[in-house]
Amino acid sequence: MLVGISSSAVYSWKDFFDAAPRYKYSRTLGRGGMSIVFLAEDQDLNTEVAVKVLFSRADQFDTDDTLARLKLEAQINRKIRHPNVARIFDIGQAGEFWFLTMEYIPGQDLSKILADRGSIPARELVPIMRQVALGVGAAHNLGFIHRDLKPSNIMIDTNGAAAVLDFGVARSVTGSGRTGPGIVLGTPAFLSPEQATGQVLDARSDVFSLGTVTYAAVTGKLPFWADKPLATAMAVATQPPPLEPLERCGAPQELIALILRCLEKEPSKRFADANELETGLALVPFKKEAPLPPELDESRLMSIFEERSEEALLDTTTLPTRTPCILVVDDDPLTRSLLKHHLETAGCLVLEAEDGIAALEAVQHGPDLILMDIRMPRMDGLDATRIIKTTPVGATLPVVIMSVIRDRSRLAFALQCGATDFIPKPLDITRTLATISDLLAHKGLRLSA
Repeated sequence: MLVGISSSAVYSWKDFFDAAPRYKYSRTLGRGGMSIVFLAEDQDLNTEVAVKVLFSRADQFDTDDTLARLKLEAQINRKIRHPNVARIFDIGQAGEFWFLTMEYIPGQDLSKILADRGSIPARELVPIMRQVALGVGAAHNLGFIHRDLKPSNIMIDTNGAAAVLDFGVARSVTGSGRTGPGIVLGTPAFLSPEQATGQVLDARSDVFSLGTVTYAAVTGKLPFWADKPLATAMAVATQPPPLEPLERCGAPQELIALILRCLEKEPSKRFADANELETGLALVPFKKEAPLPPELDESRLMSIFEERSEEALLDTTTLPTRTPCILVVDDDPLTRSLLKHHLETAGCLVLEAEDGIAALEAVQHGPDLILMDIRMPRMDGLDATRIIKTTPVGATLPVVIMSVIRDRSRLAFALQCGATDFIPKPLDITRTLATISDLLAHKGLRLSA
């Protein structure tokens, strides 16, 4: 028998499935403050779904607030439509129960992973947090803030792909939302200082929460904690994050600086939104470990990168006036020709390669950025990216992956390989040039048009 607990009674959840015969119960996935989530089979579509059912029966609502949050979550989700945000399929009422159905993501939420492992190495964590930031950034682009970002609201599937859950307390930056002035919603340890003190919120509040999640995941410790929720909220608002756990976790200094910037008490000192945070995460350097294919001479390739590394150090004083050099890697000559035309028009020097092997050879010419397709003969773009990231200079060389397929798993794998960004095909030239321009700006370079 399925049992749930409401504020006023204990009752059988068998009632829900009796009232919704389309869904066949499999198991309970988890419980939250206002709802319980089941794994069920949608017998009409012959697929597994997650079913989120409100604890309160329909006739037990004191106000319309809980139901309004459920509807708001579905409305926001349908507007966002991003691979790193879990999809909601439907919302409805079955007998006395309100519910919504969501995409089922096989895996674990981040809180369970941390409970099992304690912490996550920075090299593994950064691709996860980049995906989370991309999903939250999509909400920020539409003017929504999440307001309850925490490990239990981040699902990680078996391939390391991440999805943000539970926009049930989200609100529009400009709208009235579902809470009045001074009302605090969210989980105390992951609140922003503005939330803890009942102030006006914007996207930078979510940035603070993402910083707390990243700190907790990489160190295994919460930056702000006390015995009682109110004391925890006050610690968030008034205390600096402890530095010792960050210094002992082995994370790159660039990641530590990024976390501390997220956790600034003054919102103006943080990243402006999750998109800017994701850009910062993309630029955290890591030396990846990947074997070279047998057809490449390891000593020759490493000497090429070492020479380029020395040249890069010499070039730093003249970067603002130097012509950007872009390596375009694609087995389609028409795509290479199109990109070459637009990049040269924008004042770039353009190198070309038809596959991953040729790209590794072309790196000796010192590109400032690589545009690389995924599917190519001999060596695909992801394998080439992993190899490039094994080298000292390659760790900081931006690699933008292009692909016709942009699902959650493909995006996750690209980020795990070290890709700096991911652009869907067919290419939107305006967006592609904007991405390149943003990445070059971090190197002190710019496009001419």
